[in-house]
Amino acid sequence: MDKYTLNEKQLDQLRMFIRKRGFNDDIVVEEILDHFACKVEELIIANPHMMLDEAMGKAHHSFGVSGFRPVVKAFEKQLESRYRRLFWRSVRQILVSPKYLLVLIPLGYLLLKGIVWTDANGYRHIFGSNDLLIISWIALFIYEVILVKKMADLKFDCYKKAVSVGEFIIGPVMIGFITGTSGSGSPDRNLWLGAAIFTILIIAVLIRQLSFNHILQLAKAELNERKHTLPVANH
Repeated sequence: MDKYTLNEKQLDQLRMFIRKRGFNDDIVVEEILDHFACKVEELIIANPHMMLDEAMGKAHHSFGVSGFRPVVKAFEKQLESRYRRLFWRSVRQILVSPKYLLVLIPLGYLLLKGIVWTDANGYRHIFGSNDLLIISWIALFIYEVILVKKMADLKFDCYKKAVSVGEFIIGPVMIGFITGTSGSGSPDRNLWLGAAIFTILIIAVLIRQLSFNHILQLAKAELNERKHTLPVANH
């Protein structure tokens, strides 16, 4: 037998075999299937009288003691690496984009001035912290919740894991709730330094969130394309 191709009914049997081994993410199942089906076909070509169940067992055994897990790990690592590159590419694009810079630079300047002014005038009503800092961090936190909800809406776990490179809340968020510069009256050098640090942190969190949102949109678009390649029952 020079050539043998599994039909759709037989491929469904392979899918069921894969799922029984604990792999339920549809895209992961299809990725395993690409490798598994090739091996099963090779065995049947080598021995045309071999039954499908026997070929599946031998093919699975050929993957070694770890079974399909190395295939899955390689696929997930490739997917995560690609979305990590896309995330940092988005960060770089924001940092050199005139469209974003025309917003971020004035925003940073106004934040810097505002943080100094509110602290110098004693606007520290929540936990003794600078009111503008608190408002800024709350706004960023709300945006973060929205982004995490978007990630949860991704249907396939392998993609959720891949885009989670952008799904961390930067530590300074907590600092924003407990910090507050001391003293009143004219801002001194320490007040300006503290304001500058927190302004940079706020802008950094915002850039991270914009980049995270970008890769979430890319993942959603890619999944919309990929779902057409899945069996109808998995859509």
